[in-house]
Amino acid sequence: MAYEGEEPEIASVVSAAGWCAVIADEAVPLPLWVLLDDGSVYGAAIGEDGLLDPLDSVETRPGFSGYKQANNHQR
Repeated sequence: MAYEGEEPEIASVVSAAGWCAVIADEAVPLPLWVLLDDGSVYGAAIGEDGLLDPLDSVETRPGFSGYKQANNHQR
């Protein structure tokens, strides 16, 4: 459920084992999928500081172009 005027909240996190984000033509491993209460989903990756922030969507990183499975099927 989303409330008018509020940002979506994290509803759940699940393993993203076997998936990568494609950023500047490099495969960045994803440890988590983040599911929001509005039904949207994004990947979360380890940051340059070595920490995992589930609020930091890889989709906002410069050069992001999509997701792919370890077997190279881009989605």
